[in-house]
Amino acid sequence: MSEANAVVKAFMEAFNAMDIDAIVGAFTDDAVYHNMPGPPVSGRPGIEAVIRGYLGLASEMDWQIAYQAEVAPGVVLNERLDRFKLAKGWLELPVMGAFEVVDGKIACWRDYFDMADFQRQLAAHQGEG
Repeated sequence: MSEANAVVKAFMEAFNAMDIDAIVGAFTDDAVYHNMPGPPVSGRPGIEAVIRGYLGLASEMDWQIAYQAEVAPGVVLNERLDRFKLAKGWLELPVMGAFEVVDGKIACWRDYFDMADFQRQLAAHQGEG
């Protein structure tokens, strides 16, 4: 496994452990995180704030990588199912992620997913019943 692949794999494992220090520590100081439905976030402090929001939604996370490949030096793509355990069960979101790894750290992370699907599931979990 290449270094870039190993960095991304460990990053996914940090999410599953809900280890905020390991997650934030995986980024370069000037990293960019772009959840494609929203605006990009630059720098560790901004990225940490967004990630803390995700971690705050769930009591557990189970991010499952279906496929992962380094498609160019330091560029890793992964197809995955991001699962968030909420009070009423699991919210499951298919995601395509793109990572740029520089000197063993994530310099750029882009995720592509259906925001309407996420919002629909979240509303169902937060609704009555």
